[in-house]
Amino acid sequence: MPKVTQPLMNGFYEAFSNIFVFQRNPFGQTICRRKVVPAQDPTSAHVDQRAHRWAHGVHNYLHNNSSGESLTTCVVDAAISPDSPKNPTHTDKGIDESDPVKRVIEISWDAVTNKYNGWPLNNLAGYFINLSTDYASWQRLPESPIVADHYDLILPADNYYITVQAIDTEENISSESDTLIFTVTI
Repeated sequence: MPKVTQPLMNGFYEAFSNIFVFQRNPFGQTICRRKVVPAQDPTSAHVDQRAHRWAHGVHNYLHNNSSGESLTTCVVDAAISPDSPKNPTHTDKGIDESDPVKRVIEISWDAVTNKYNGWPLNNLAGYFINLSTDYASWQRLPESPIVADHYDLILPADNYYITVQAIDTEENISSESDTLIFTVTI
């Protein structure tokens, strides 16, 4: 990944840095704008959305920074995805009392504390679980992010594939965790 060479962002890495220019305006303020030349691969993951989030982070630094955070921290919070959750596991908690042909399965994972490249995760919104029985069609559970690092599913007998993703308050979503594969039997 390219290294951003702007002095205020020293040591800051980001996959989409090749589409931004950091400059100072005549008043000495740092501004971020998109390069006139299009990105190398305009079909890559959410280039326009990422550009907007970077600009949002710079705007927060300049205008909404009551806590005195660094420019890097403001941009990290706005534009960098959380790390993917690690070590997903499942625990069979027994037959569901309301439906005896289903079992309660607890899915758990290690809490995510960092963003990409080791930046601290200051704005975790929660986690989503992706569920499949055929590894082709997936369902995201639940509709709102889970705040805890575990979640109970009530499942009928079948083979299951599960991944977990973290999401922050700026809606940056992580890559999927390793796939958890298990079978529920009644």
